[in-house]
Amino acid sequence: MNISTLLITASGTATLEAACLGIPMVIVYKTHITTYFLAKMLLSLPCVGLPNILAERKIVPELLQFKATEDNLAKVVLELLSDFNRLTKMREDLKEVVKKLGSPGATERAARVIAEVAAGRKVKDE
Repeated sequence: MNISTLLITASGTATLEAACLGIPMVIVYKTHITTYFLAKMLLSLPCVGLPNILAERKIVPELLQFKATEDNLAKVVLELLSDFNRLTKMREDLKEVVKKLGSPGATERAARVIAEVAAGRKVKDE
């Protein structure tokens, strides 16, 4: 992970690890259709990626469920790899996410932000 230019990763703690390393990424996630619709009904999270939730805006592309196709993934990855400025901006934004984690107690702070977003706060799309 540490030597990568761009990661393709599933949503989860790997995204937080990548953020801590400052590695740009694309989050891809697909689940069973029933689970997807149940989650959509019960949760009001505008993003699923931990870096996006912690940033309270979309800094990392997310390709979820029906958007998680080979064509969409290839398009996003090629766009990012050909745009040095976008990769640089994503690295800078990831540094800000890591700053939010701060000193020990990061897990509790991250959980607090996620709970706030889940309670109905909107994440600004970049």
